[in-house]
Amino acid sequence: MNSIQRVLATLTFGKSEHGRPDRVPVFPVPLMQGALVYKCTVADYFAMSAEKIAGAQIELNQMLGGVPDAVAGIPHVVEDVTAFGVELASS
Repeated sequence: MNSIQRVLATLTFGKSEHGRPDRVPVFPVPLMQGALVYKCTVADYFAMSAEKIAGAQIELNQMLGGVPDAVAGIPHVVEDVTAFGVELASS
């Protein structure tokens, strides 16, 4: 079973054409961990270009051995980083 089949089987509770998933899909949502890739602060990381942030996300996926079945974007950055005391600039 490939990743998309595994995710679809899981989302449809095994009632799709793919049947039951062969294992639980791995779907990490690395948000601030990209700062570790560039060895910088979280504030500096989120100030980088979208291309550099995407590159860090790809590298994090590779660090997980390519196991993830899906890759997520950065859904709620403000809520996620402010809890850690990161100051955000207002526009």
